[in-house]
Amino acid sequence: MADRGTLRLLVAVVAVAAIAAGGAWVVGRQQYDPVATIAYSAGPTADRTVAVSAVAQGHPEAAAVGQLFQQYFDAINDRDYPAWRARVTDDQAHAQDAGHWTAAYATTVDSNVLVMSIEDEPLRVRVKFSSQQSVDLAPSALRSDCINWDLTYLVVERDGQLVISGLDPSAQSMVACS
Repeated sequence: MADRGTLRLLVAVVAVAAIAAGGAWVVGRQQYDPVATIAYSAGPTADRTVAVSAVAQGHPEAAAVGQLFQQYFDAINDRDYPAWRARVTDDQAHAQDAGHWTAAYATTVDSNVLVMSIEDEPLRVRVKFSSQQSVDLAPSALRSDCINWDLTYLVVERDGQLVISGLDPSAQSMVACS
Protein backbone atom coordinates (compact mmCIF):
# COMPACT_ATOMS: atom_id res chain seq x y z
CA MET A 1 0.00 0.00 0.00
CA ALA A 2 1.32 3.43 -0.96
CA ASP A 3 2.16 5.88 1.75
CA ARG A 4 0.42 9.22 2.02
CA GLY A 5 3.28 11.21 0.41
CA THR A 6 3.30 9.03 -2.69
CA LEU A 7 -0.49 9.32 -2.98
CA ARG A 8 -0.33 13.13 -2.74
CA LEU A 9 2.36 13.23 -5.41
CA LEU A 10 0.29 11.03 -7.70
CA VAL A 11 -2.80 13.24 -7.23
CA ALA A 12 -0.72 16.38 -7.94
CA VAL A 13 0.75 14.86 -11.13
CA VAL A 14 -2.71 13.82 -12.37
CA ALA A 15 -4.11 17.31 -11.60
CA VAL A 16 -1.28 19.06 -13.45
CA ALA A 17 -1.71 16.72 -16.44
CA ALA A 18 -5.47 17.40 -16.52
CA ILE A 19 -4.94 21.16 -16.39
CA ALA A 20 -2.32 20.98 -19.16
CA ALA A 21 -4.60 18.84 -21.33
CA GLY A 22 -7.49 21.27 -20.79
CA GLY A 23 -5.28 24.22 -21.72
CA ALA A 24 -4.06 22.46 -24.85
CA TRP A 25 -7.67 21.70 -25.81
CA VAL A 26 -8.68 25.38 -25.44
CA VAL A 27 -5.69 26.59 -27.46
CA GLY A 28 -6.31 23.95 -30.11
CA ARG A 29 -9.93 25.07 -30.53
CA GLN A 30 -8.90 28.65 -31.31
CA GLN A 31 -8.51 28.81 -35.06
CA TYR A 32 -5.84 30.87 -36.72
CA ASP A 33 -7.51 33.63 -38.74
CA PRO A 34 -5.20 34.60 -41.62
CA VAL A 35 -7.57 37.45 -42.59
CA ALA A 36 -6.79 39.15 -39.28
CA THR A 37 -3.18 39.56 -40.42
CA ILE A 38 -4.03 41.45 -43.64
CA ALA A 39 -2.86 45.05 -43.56
CA TYR A 40 -5.57 47.45 -44.69
CA SER A 41 -5.47 51.19 -44.25
CA ALA A 42 -9.05 52.44 -44.34
CA GLY A 43 -10.01 55.67 -46.02
CA PRO A 44 -10.62 56.93 -49.52
CA THR A 45 -7.85 57.00 -52.09
CA ALA A 46 -7.52 58.00 -55.74
CA ASP A 47 -7.06 54.32 -56.60
CA ARG A 48 -10.22 52.64 -57.84
CA THR A 49 -8.51 49.36 -58.65
CA VAL A 50 -9.85 46.32 -56.81
CA ALA A 51 -6.98 44.58 -55.03
CA VAL A 52 -7.07 40.94 -53.95
CA SER A 53 -5.25 39.99 -50.74
CA ALA A 54 -2.73 37.17 -50.66
CA VAL A 55 -5.18 35.19 -48.53
CA ALA A 56 -7.94 35.56 -51.15
CA GLN A 57 -5.52 34.84 -54.01
CA GLY A 58 -5.20 31.31 -52.67
CA HIS A 59 -8.80 30.56 -53.67
CA PRO A 60 -9.38 28.96 -57.10
CA GLU A 61 -12.01 31.61 -57.97
CA ALA A 62 -9.75 34.55 -57.02
CA ALA A 63 -9.22 35.86 -60.57
CA ALA A 64 -12.93 35.65 -61.43
CA VAL A 65 -13.89 37.26 -58.10
CA GLY A 66 -11.40 40.09 -58.63
CA GLN A 67 -12.79 40.72 -62.11
CA LEU A 68 -16.39 40.61 -60.84
CA PHE A 69 -15.74 43.20 -58.14
CA GLN A 70 -13.70 45.42 -60.45
CA GLN A 71 -16.63 45.51 -62.89
CA TYR A 72 -19.13 45.98 -60.06
CA PHE A 73 -17.32 48.96 -58.51
CA ASP A 74 -16.50 50.43 -61.94
CA ALA A 75 -20.22 50.36 -62.73
CA ILE A 76 -21.04 52.21 -59.50
CA ASN A 77 -18.29 54.80 -59.98
CA ASP A 78 -19.21 55.31 -63.65
CA ARG A 79 -22.97 55.49 -62.89
CA ASP A 80 -23.48 52.67 -65.39
CA TYR A 81 -26.68 50.83 -64.43
CA PRO A 82 -26.57 48.30 -67.30
CA ALA A 83 -23.00 47.31 -66.34
CA TRP A 84 -24.02 47.03 -62.66
CA ARG A 85 -27.10 45.05 -63.67
CA ALA A 86 -24.87 42.55 -65.49
CA ARG A 87 -22.88 41.91 -62.28
CA VAL A 88 -25.82 41.13 -59.97
CA THR A 89 -28.61 38.55 -59.89
CA ASP A 90 -32.07 39.28 -61.23
CA ASP A 91 -33.39 39.53 -57.66
CA GLN A 92 -30.84 42.23 -56.84
CA ALA A 93 -31.60 44.14 -60.02
CA HIS A 94 -35.37 43.97 -59.51
CA ALA A 95 -34.92 45.45 -56.03
CA GLN A 96 -33.37 48.58 -57.62
CA ASP A 97 -34.67 49.70 -60.98
CA ALA A 98 -32.52 52.03 -63.09
CA GLY A 99 -34.12 55.23 -61.79
CA HIS A 100 -33.82 54.31 -58.12
CA TRP A 101 -30.27 52.98 -58.56
CA THR A 102 -29.10 56.06 -60.47
CA ALA A 103 -30.50 58.37 -57.79
CA ALA A 104 -29.06 56.30 -54.93
CA TYR A 105 -25.54 56.25 -56.42
CA ALA A 106 -25.59 59.74 -57.99
CA THR A 107 -22.70 61.01 -55.85
CA THR A 108 -20.98 57.76 -54.84
CA VAL A 109 -17.27 57.23 -55.40
CA ASP A 110 -15.93 53.93 -54.09
CA SER A 111 -12.18 53.46 -53.69
CA ASN A 112 -9.53 51.58 -51.74
CA VAL A 113 -11.27 48.27 -52.49
CA LEU A 114 -9.67 45.11 -51.12
CA VAL A 115 -11.02 41.57 -51.45
CA MET A 116 -10.01 40.24 -48.05
CA SER A 117 -11.11 36.61 -48.29
CA ILE A 118 -13.12 34.15 -50.34
CA GLU A 119 -14.96 31.23 -48.75
CA ASP A 120 -16.99 28.40 -50.26
CA GLU A 121 -20.45 26.92 -49.86
CA PRO A 122 -21.95 29.33 -50.45
CA LEU A 123 -19.34 31.49 -52.16
CA ARG A 124 -18.80 34.44 -49.80
CA VAL A 125 -16.45 37.32 -50.52
CA ARG A 126 -15.35 39.69 -47.77
CA VAL A 127 -14.57 43.14 -49.15
CA LYS A 128 -13.36 46.33 -47.49
CA PHE A 129 -13.70 49.68 -49.24
CA SER A 130 -14.30 53.37 -48.70
CA SER A 131 -17.30 55.14 -50.12
CA GLN A 132 -17.68 58.87 -50.52
CA GLN A 133 -21.12 60.30 -51.17
CA SER A 134 -23.36 63.23 -50.45
CA VAL A 135 -24.51 63.07 -46.82
CA ASP A 136 -28.16 63.00 -47.88
CA LEU A 137 -27.45 59.85 -49.93
CA ALA A 138 -25.58 58.08 -47.13
CA PRO A 139 -27.32 55.25 -45.28
CA SER A 140 -29.82 56.52 -42.72
CA ALA A 141 -27.94 54.61 -40.01
CA LEU A 142 -24.75 56.59 -40.70
CA ARG A 143 -25.14 60.03 -42.23
CA SER A 144 -21.56 60.70 -43.30
CA ASP A 145 -19.92 61.88 -46.50
CA CYS A 146 -17.33 59.10 -46.20
CA ILE A 147 -17.88 55.55 -44.94
CA ASN A 148 -15.45 52.67 -44.52
CA TRP A 149 -17.29 49.45 -45.29
CA ASP A 150 -16.51 45.85 -44.36
CA LEU A 151 -19.05 43.65 -46.15
CA THR A 152 -19.38 40.01 -47.05
CA TYR A 153 -21.04 39.52 -50.42
CA LEU A 154 -22.80 36.35 -51.50
CA VAL A 155 -21.75 35.30 -55.01
CA VAL A 156 -23.32 32.74 -57.35
CA GLU A 157 -22.73 31.54 -60.88
CA ARG A 158 -25.09 32.60 -63.68
CA ASP A 159 -24.52 31.41 -67.24
CA GLY A 160 -20.90 30.58 -66.45
CA GLN A 161 -20.20 33.99 -64.87
CA LEU A 162 -20.00 34.98 -61.22
CA VAL A 163 -22.59 37.53 -60.07
CA ILE A 164 -23.44 39.11 -56.73
CA SER A 165 -26.61 37.73 -55.15
CA GLY A 166 -26.67 39.84 -52.00
CA LEU A 167 -24.98 40.54 -48.70
CA ASP A 168 -24.47 38.31 -45.71
CA PRO A 169 -26.56 40.17 -43.10
CA SER A 170 -24.40 38.83 -40.28
CA ALA A 171 -21.16 40.19 -41.75
CA GLN A 172 -21.60 43.91 -42.33
CA SER A 173 -20.05 46.93 -40.71
CA MET A 174 -19.69 50.59 -41.55
CA VAL A 175 -17.87 53.39 -39.79
CA ALA A 176 -17.35 57.01 -40.71
CA CYS A 177 -13.96 57.74 -42.24
CA SER A 178 -11.50 59.41 -39.88
